[in-house]
Order: sequence, then structure tokens, then C-alpha cells
Amino acid sequence: TSLLLANTAWWHANAVTSNGQTSSMPKDGTQFRHFIALNDTQTCIGDVHARPFNNQIRGVNLGGWMVLEPWITPSMFYQFLGQGEGTTAFDTYTFCEVLGVKEANKQLRRHWDTWVTREIIQELAASGAVNSLRLPVGDFMYKSYGPYDGCFDGALEKVDELLDWAYESGLTVLFDIHTLKDSQNGFDNSGQAMGFKWTTALNSEFAGDVSFEHWPIRSARWMGEFDPDTASYPEINHGNIQHANTLKDSQNGFDNSGQAMGFKWTTALNSEFAGDVSFEHWPIRSARWMGEFDPETASYPEINHDNIEHALDVISRIVERYSGHPAVLGLEPVNEPWQYTPIEELKQFYWEGYLIVKKGAPYWKYIMHDSFRFDTNVWGGFMDGCPERAIDTHIYQAWRDPDSRVGFYFDACQQKDRIAAMEREFGPVVVGEWSLATDNCAMWLNGFNDNLPGFPRLPCKYIPCADPYMGYEQPGTPVDNTKPIQGPYGSGMSGPIFGYCPVDRDWLRESSGNPQTGRDWVRSPPEAPKHLDDSDNVMTHLAFKKINAFSGIGHGFYFWNFRTDVPEPRWSYMLALEKGWIPKGNLNDPRIQNACLAEDKFEFKCALKHDVAEKSIKEALGFILDATNSTSVGDTLQLSGSELRTTASEVIQEYFHDHKGEGATCDFGGIAMLVEINRTITDDDEFGWDR
Repeated sequence: TSLLLANTAWWHANAVTSNGQTSSMPKDGTQFRHFIALNDTQTCIGDVHARPFNNQIRGVNLGGWMVLEPWITPSMFYQFLGQGEGTTAFDTYTFCEVLGVKEANKQLRRHWDTWVTREIIQELAASGAVNSLRLPVGDFMYKSYGPYDGCFDGALEKVDELLDWAYESGLTVLFDIHTLKDSQNGFDNSGQAMGFKWTTALNSEFAGDVSFEHWPIRSARWMGEFDPDTASYPEINHGNIQHANTLKDSQNGFDNSGQAMGFKWTTALNSEFAGDVSFEHWPIRSARWMGEFDPETASYPEINHDNIEHALDVISRIVERYSGHPAVLGLEPVNEPWQYTPIEELKQFYWEGYLIVKKGAPYWKYIMHDSFRFDTNVWGGFMDGCPERAIDTHIYQAWRDPDSRVGFYFDACQQKDRIAAMEREFGPVVVGEWSLATDNCAMWLNGFNDNLPGFPRLPCKYIPCADPYMGYEQPGTPVDNTKPIQGPYGSGMSGPIFGYCPVDRDWLRESSGNPQTGRDWVRSPPEAPKHLDDSDNVMTHLAFKKINAFSGIGHGFYFWNFRTDVPEPRWSYMLALEKGWIPKGNLNDPRIQNACLAEDKFEFKCALKHDVAEKSIKEALGFILDATNSTSVGDTLQLSGSELRTTASEVIQEYFHDHKGEGATCDFGGIAMLVEINRTITDDDEFGWDR
């Protein structure tokens, strides 16, 4: 019996519907304060629209604070350069494990005090471009296990401080459970990178460096079957020795032996980054939250129900601790469960987590990640009729192939169609993570001293590594400017070189003067000459187009991240604001509203859904009346029947059109949706504008 069902064994003979009437409770129904949950179908009825999702989120992520990611705060991880097995940390789990409780907690407290401060929260609020904060937290903060015991002492008190700072600044906070026991995706951002193997001995013919890999290990079978655990041959293949010339079955595992050994096609395992065919020589990435993953079938033969119960218990504890705090917007039950997570088990987890939240915090939003499957066939109809739930999708361009600026612009704007489709088939969509990065150059983006195969696609720009934000008492800082890239080495290269850190490439001004046809980007250097650097122009256009797509159609966004240790404005909202790439103040800027004119295939209007009750329509009109004090809206409230519906539809569309730039959504208590209108781009439509 799940934790949810044990906690929701309170059934009622009667139920209150959305129009305030009492009716018979459905057989599988559970009465909550504002709706009835139907457990058999994972849907809801009787929603009274207690808190409509009428305002867009304009937010940032507070990444790297409570869940360490080496690429965000490399100053915390420079101390592990040049280290080896047992002395190197790659993520939050190994940070606590390698340093031990006392030293790790000492460094974490210094980090917590300096990475997120009251002044930073006030600055974000004062920008006028932020109304919400997405806070990644670890499950271990609320239900500790393994090396986390004692390591995160003091963390919850810092979260309490943050909530108070947000409240006094007029910001809301979305709790994002960023890690789960045994990892939900195998990334370092899950708390513990999975699919990891030390392979130092296998590369000792090159150098004495310590190395680590994430993929199937190299092998060589000329002398017999190789045992990678002991780095030895239990039995000798004398037949191959006799055969020797071009040594059968490979004497070293290299392609120069005639056959590379230890080879596995793993294209599907990295499909959330790119559609490329890829192969690896090292242990494949894995994720064990839901059980032991079988890489041969890309599936979970058995489900780990204990881990799921652990996650549900964490949700309960978060609700219990924060349900009364006015700054809390809601909860995201897990960040980025990978695409091989069994979808029915994931949906059941989401459903049970939702009911836990709604029992203890009935006004909270509940935002679920799409598991890298932003597909209406997967999510359409799920939790239909359930209030305050939304789907979260993460839209990045950093893992795309190199392209022209126009290619990136088009990709940004075309997300509208996908978001609009999901808004219709599922409901509210929030882009929980996005950035302005158009390449993979940010140092350690794909892991400490590591990189994905084939990345970065182009050479990177290097700038001086930043001074440590927490002060020079942090071990390993400043980074040693007398040394080239140091081990331990991953499968790819990324790291500081002689005190310089890799960052995203500059954009070169097209010599043809036409950015639609110019091809200078193909051969441009990583760092453009000052007089030819067009980065400000490209990034401003791209930011405006993304904001147009994410906020004009969906229910808002959270930029990743609020800041970065190495100054990288493509990943730092604060630096992007400072450079003017993202405008401060109200985002109802004509340049944002018209940013995608050249790329749009459709216009969208906000229309009433079919068969909406008059009571719900009048509630929406009441909301508009309160916001506008319009006499015509007041007159509309006196209408009924088809006349009410026709006039209300016009009022709702007009309000959405006039106020979407200020944060209005096409929701109005769940009675409206976006529909596409064909449009034609004329010669009068400008391609864009220059800063």
C-alpha cells in the first residue's frame, strides 16, 4: 500500500461540485477541499477554481545552491583537480563522501552564505523582470541517507531565510526536488552521477594520469577474455597466439589493431541532447531511482518501490514544513527523470505526490517535468480536470548542432506551436529551464573534467577564470595559472588551462550584411575581434524571441541560472540583464511582442472552451472587472445564454491581447485556451532590428 493511499483513507458519501451543489460521490472518488480526485482514472472533477493560474511566471532558477553542480560553481571543485580515485568529487554525493562530514559542511556553509544572498534576491525583484524563484533542493535535506548524514546540517535554516527574503521582496518560490535516491537521470544534477567507472590502469601506456569514464571500457581479447575488474586475463587463448600476425581479436583495443574492442552503440541513451548516432568506450550512464536499469533493453525489469516511497515521504515532509509560508508557489516532485523512466510508474508517482500536496497545501501549484517527452500523446488528458497542475519542459539550444543565427531564431520561435498544442491537450505549460547558450562550451557543462562525445562541436572561447565568490579561504582557489588542463580525465575535454576557463563563443558580424544568408559563422573564431563582435545583437534578438515564445503562449518560464561562477551571461540571468540582452521592468515591450513575426506560421487567440458553465464564465469576467474596472465588462456580467458566451469570448480575447505582455495567461480559471489563426507575412514585416 502506497504512502498516499495510507494517508488518504478518508472518504465521503457526498461531494461538493463546482457549482456549489451536493451530489453523490463517485465510487473511486476522494473529496479534497476544492475538487474530487478520481483514483482509477487519475483525473479530477468538481474543480471550484479556487486559485486560477491567470498570471505568468517570470522566474529564475537558484541553481548550484542546495544541489552542487561543478559547472555552475567550479570554485567548489577546483580542489579536486589533479586528484584520483577516492579523493575526487564529481557531484553533491561524492563531495560529502570525499571530504567527510566536518570539512564538507564547513565548505557548504561558506558557500550557502555567499552564493545566494538577501541582496541578490532584492536585486532580482528590483529588476521588474522576475516574479518567482525556482529552488532546486535535495531529497537528502529532508530525509538523509548515506554520506549526506550531517553534511547538510544548517541547510534547512538557509532555505527558511530564503523564503522570508522572497516574501519581503514580493517573489514566490517553487520547490524543485532536484535529486532522488539512486538518481533519476544519472546526471550530476541528480545529486549522484550514475554509470561511472575508474579506468586508470587501462590507459597507463599514455601517462600516469588518473582517468574516469562513463561508458563501456576498452578491451582486448587477443590473449583471452579480459576481466576489467582485475585488469587481468584469467585464461590465455593459445590459439590466437599461434595465429598472430595481424593479431586476431585485437592486442590493444585500438582501431590500429584491426578491430577496436570494448565498443557499444548507445545512440538512444543520449537522445535528449541530439539525434546523432553515438558510441562509447566506457560504462553507460544509468539511473537507479526506479530500479536497476537494463542497458540492453533500455528498460527496468523490476521497480524499486522503496525508492518511490522515499520520494513520496520527502514530498510529505516538504508540505508539512512549508505549507503555511506565504511565499511558496508550489512544488515540482522531481527534476528531469530521464526518458527511460517507465511512464505509467512515473504518472502514478506524480498522481500520488499531487494528492499529498493537495491534502496538506491545497493552494500550491504542482508542476511536473515531462521526462524529456514533451508529447501530447504522452501527457494529453493526464490529470484532466485537476486544479493547479502544470507540465514543465526544459528547452535548451546548447546541445544543437552549430547553426546560423537565423536557425537559432527559428528554432526558438517554433516552440510556440508545441507549447500551444500541449496547453490545449494537457493544460498549463511552464518552461522550467532555458538559457541563451547556443553551444556546449561552458566549462564542465557535461560533468567535472568531462564532456559528452562529440562536444563541443566547435572550438571554445577562453577567459580568465573568476576569483572565488566565497573568498580565497576556499581550498583549490584561485585555479593554478601555471598548469595546463589537469586530470582526472573524462571521455571528453573541458577544464581550466593556465588560469583560463572555456565559455561560449562570440557571434561574428556577417560581412555580407545579410544575417539570413551570411555564412561567416561557419568559419568564425571563438573570440571575435571587438569591432566585428555581434554577440550583443544576436543574444538580444534571441532572448526576445524566446521570451515571446515561452511567455506569449504558455504560462511562463524560469531561466537557468540566476548567476554563474565563471561570468557567462548566456547562462546568467543577472549578467544578461546587466548587458541589456533581457530587458528590465515590464516585458510588454513591442520588440518582444513582435519578435517572432518573421518566424511565426500562426497567430493565436484566446477562446472560450466548449460547454463551459455560465458560473465559470462570470467568475472569469469578475476577474477581468476587478483588474480593469470596465463598465462594459460589468454590463456583460448581466447577460446569459449564447449572448453571454459570445460577448464574454470577445472580452476575454481583448483582455488577453492587451495584457499578455504584463503576465496574463489564456486560462481564466481553466475555461479558455489558445487557438491558432493562419496569418500571412507581408513585405511590410521587418526581419528584425539592431541594437
